[in-house]
Amino acid sequence: MKYVYVFKGEIRRKTPESPHQHLSEVQYRGYFGDVNDVELAMYFFENTLALEKFIVDPSVEFHHNCEDPQKARDRAMLQLQPKVPQGVKLLIL
Repeated sequence: MKYVYVFKGEIRRKTPESPHQHLSEVQYRGYFGDVNDVELAMYFFENTLALEKFIVDPSVEFHHNCEDPQKARDRAMLQLQPKVPQGVKLLIL
């Protein structure tokens, strides 16, 4: 299944199919929960065949939002937990 980003009823972007057959762990640094963050996470969920662990680390020294990392952690849990494929462990630092 491809991830399709729909904004106000209009399809804006489809992720290309590029299966990664050997990638088992992804660490996403700088996750703050905006649309692009969710799109990239969904890309990995749908195109990484051997994915076992998806690590979200919102704490970076620089980011345009300059937001509290705890808010980003909470948002990551709400946005990603329901979408994590079966057998993949979601770890939020």
